[in-house]
Amino acid sequence: ILAPTGCTPQFCVAGRMIRPLDPRVGENRSIEVIKQEAEAFLKEMLSEGLFDSSEVFEQRLKEVIKQIEGNSVKCMVWGDSAGDDGVQRRKVQGVSSNGYVQTKEEMEWGVRIAWRNSRKCIMRAHCWDLKCLDLRDIKTSKGMLDAIIKHCPTTYNRGRIVPTVFIFPGRRVDCSGPMFWSQQFLNFAGYELSPGEVLGDPAQVQLTKDIIALGWQPPTPKTRWDILPLVAMAEGDEPEFATLPPELTRPVSITHPQYPKVADLDLRWGKFPALSRLGFDIGGVQYTASPFIGWFMDAEIGVRNLADTFRYNVLPEVAKAIGWSSPSHTFGELPDHERLLWLSRAQAELNYAVYCSFQKAGVTCTSSLTASHSWTTFDDQHLREKGYRLNADPYWISPPQGSVVPLWHRGGAPNYQPKPLIARHRCDPVRVWKRRYNALTRVEGQLDNADYDEDRPAGPQSEVHIFYCGTNGTAAKLAESLRIFMAKKSSRIVGEFGTLNSFDPCKIYPGDTALFIVSTTGTGEIPSNGQQFVKKMNVELAFPLLKFSILGIGDSGYHGTFNWACKSVQRILKEKQLKPLMLDCVTESDVSVENPPWTDFRVWCSRIERALDGETEEGSLEPGKPDHIDNLYEKQYSILKAYKEATMRFDPFIHRPGEILKLSLEIPESDYEPMGHIRLLPRNSEVAAQRAMKLLEIDDNQTIGTVAKENPAYPSQIQDQRQVQLLAVPIRQFLKDFVDLHSPFLSMDWAQNLSNVKNGPALQVLEHLSRSLQHLSPSISPMELLLSLTPLRPRSYSIASSSEYTVDSDTSAVVTTLDVFVRIIPNGRFSHHCLSEVGNGGKILYKLTPNNICPPLLKLNGKPLVAVACGTGIAPVRSLLQHLIHANITESKISVFIGFRPDDSSTELFIEIVEQALEKGILDILDVVPSNKEKVRVQDHFGDCKEALRRKLGEEAGYFYVCGNAVVVGVVKDRLKGVLGPEIWTRVQERILEETF
Repeated sequence: ILAPTGCTPQFCVAGRMIRPLDPRVGENRSIEVIKQEAEAFLKEMLSEGLFDSSEVFEQRLKEVIKQIEGNSVKCMVWGDSAGDDGVQRRKVQGVSSNGYVQTKEEMEWGVRIAWRNSRKCIMRAHCWDLKCLDLRDIKTSKGMLDAIIKHCPTTYNRGRIVPTVFIFPGRRVDCSGPMFWSQQFLNFAGYELSPGEVLGDPAQVQLTKDIIALGWQPPTPKTRWDILPLVAMAEGDEPEFATLPPELTRPVSITHPQYPKVADLDLRWGKFPALSRLGFDIGGVQYTASPFIGWFMDAEIGVRNLADTFRYNVLPEVAKAIGWSSPSHTFGELPDHERLLWLSRAQAELNYAVYCSFQKAGVTCTSSLTASHSWTTFDDQHLREKGYRLNADPYWISPPQGSVVPLWHRGGAPNYQPKPLIARHRCDPVRVWKRRYNALTRVEGQLDNADYDEDRPAGPQSEVHIFYCGTNGTAAKLAESLRIFMAKKSSRIVGEFGTLNSFDPCKIYPGDTALFIVSTTGTGEIPSNGQQFVKKMNVELAFPLLKFSILGIGDSGYHGTFNWACKSVQRILKEKQLKPLMLDCVTESDVSVENPPWTDFRVWCSRIERALDGETEEGSLEPGKPDHIDNLYEKQYSILKAYKEATMRFDPFIHRPGEILKLSLEIPESDYEPMGHIRLLPRNSEVAAQRAMKLLEIDDNQTIGTVAKENPAYPSQIQDQRQVQLLAVPIRQFLKDFVDLHSPFLSMDWAQNLSNVKNGPALQVLEHLSRSLQHLSPSISPMELLLSLTPLRPRSYSIASSSEYTVDSDTSAVVTTLDVFVRIIPNGRFSHHCLSEVGNGGKILYKLTPNNICPPLLKLNGKPLVAVACGTGIAPVRSLLQHLIHANITESKISVFIGFRPDDSSTELFIEIVEQALEKGILDILDVVPSNKEKVRVQDHFGDCKEALRRKLGEEAGYFYVCGNAVVVGVVKDRLKGVLGPEIWTRVQERILEETF
């Protein structure tokens, strides 16, 4: 298989150093191309005698083609298309594949052939000595770094370098694949001191900025020889960085045997090249993270890296060190012929110094003449054996000394590019990260307008350490903003910075402060990049006397687990007797109100800054206090702006405790995402609001407080209170949409002098006061009581339908109906009180939110699906079936296992859509398991369909979806594991999608 060289019928790029149309990894290719490349690759192995027989080859080829076809995916693919300007690369709709799993022998042979085919490399004579490390089982950024750190010393081999490639997992369709930010393992930092002035390597200025933004702290003082940490980014994981062991990062000092003054220049370079942004394209499989370690040729350092004017540009200094001097001219003022003389001499002597220095340090390095001779011998041998020369790019392969190296006179070389090959990634890894999480962009501006006093006196020079954990980038984004604020605006010394797993008490000293940003995931657990923290803290270690504060990131739509991870971290820190930085050391933010929660973050930063300056808070942020009032108003106002109004339709006769009620919402959107989520705000009814106003003796004309409204001049920044417009809120609206009249008061401070008043549902407490305010202290106003009420919080539900348009009979307006299934809980805030009070036909506030787990199920692309659900968990399955029926997607076969209570009214609703799916031929297995005395559960029926499940999930690479509470999901997965067996269970992991409630 020959890959494009970048040339077109109209334009030849063979003489260009950089070819814009060179092959790249990181792109979707058609399934036919993948099969062709796989077959050609295996045939080449056969021709080289790597299969015992043609029968073994044929069997392997069949296995590979079956895997490729079984992993097919519909998507946009890159292809060649003919046009007026010749063949061009374009993206078209097509079918690609996640490929096949290469054996270790196939992969090892492939990377060696890819090196042999690398037209830019002069060292290819050593391709058969290349060692291949199979690291395809590593799926995390930290794991990638750990593997590099573990194996690099062996590869370096105390200077006798063993050429080695590290192979991480291959790329999947529509994914970037694992990547490294760093161009090489050993990059020198480049610090931009001012425009045009750089300390260090100018080629690494942007990478240095990006790694600093990621959290790396440069050494103090900075030098031009600071080694940047290595940054790895696994697919779907946040980037992590680490530094290699000192024996690897300690550079080689450049000295000259005849010119001692060269040593005074303090020139250095890394011990080995390790190209970490290159990938391998082998037999249809793209390995996007495959760092390649070898050794240097002297000219790479002495003629290019140190000498190029856009790099370190040291030749003028070297010229002075070897003898040039002038009392009247600077080096740049020399006539061109004299300057060329001294530059040439300096280049030759520097190149010699580099070679001698590496030899002295005992580190492998080859000279330009040796490398040239090795290459020509290797190429000539290939010509004798194969009848043609290897591909080569003279621009790259000829050493930069020019005609003094015989290879320069060899002339042109064949301009072709066979596969397997080594190629760059189509995407820049840092840009991929910025697009994916937006974590390194616009962070500095988030706090530009916050209300901080720059003239505040400096506090003690202790360090502030910042740790975060989360899965979707919000925690990392806030942590980066906090780091920038602490380092720049607050002038605090930022010590350790990283994920919660990186917390190390040995690196923190008494008097320091640790700030934690903790996101809650799943069913309330601490995210994976915080789990190691829990294990560390369970060990009996001596902890420093440090202070701490926590910002929790939670979603009140999941009120049962709201900010559980934050509370878990707080409990652990208190058990270790760490001291809170302030009275309320935990700030719980709510992404259902604002995402990211910049308002809570800004308040938290302000309080941290005051506490670090030694200010003591007189009290916590309690209801009735100004800080709490401003926060409550601003957050609740943000909720109301994001929510829309819908009309509720349901059968009042089914609204009974324990029943599952179908609630249909008439919404203004023309469309919504199947299997998505909806948040419903259980506003108080008009009757309840009027009753509260009557009990408090408040009329319709009264307003309360102020609400911060963002200044349109600053649409994306955190606002200072001086930059907001203040609005009065009618008390009627406040009682309906801001606070919860069915929840207990948040604070009972207003009733401290009332012995007969106990906390309970707010409206009941007000009724208990009977004669309105007569029993209240004269100093307590109704406003103070109102501001002690609990804020309203939304409830989250799965959507149980797909978009279906109906016409309102009264207005003839086109409306969209959205269904949810609601289990009626006695005294449930939404299911009981809200639905009872607002009633059928009443108005409810809602907000649609995406489902980030289930998008693959909406486009199955012919793959089977096994779905398991119980109770209200059948809602998303019903939504999916409706979507497939309406979209006429019938090529994928679905197996449904449903557990239900026979008296559930929702069962009839589900059976209706099941019958339609059966008519369409979508369902191939339907297993309905009612509750029973024998306690046979839905997962107990998996054994009856064992072979079908193994075929669907194993051979056909189908998806498995389960929806239910945490206990149900756990036992279903355990049973499935037993049915599938360890081999299929391991392969199916990434295709198991679960939703818990």
